[in-house]
Amino acid sequence: YGITDAIADKVSGLLHGPGDIEGLLGCMRSLAEDRELRENMGQQARLRACEMFSAETVTAALLGFYDAALDREP
Repeated sequence: YGITDAIADKVSGLLHGPGDIEGLLGCMRSLAEDRELRENMGQQARLRACEMFSAETVTAALLGFYDAALDREP
């Protein structure tokens, strides 16, 4: 899992390119200046986290990964 799995750009957060300081500044400015945007993205981020990254979901994914690495059926 990585940041692009956790964040849906412009839905549950704002993404910028690696090393893109101006992009980061723009994202931060957008969030600082728009309360409704912050609240909506926060709500969407919580929903996404609960749906995609629950303990059960992550554990099942890790067990599947290990089973595949050991070349055996889950």
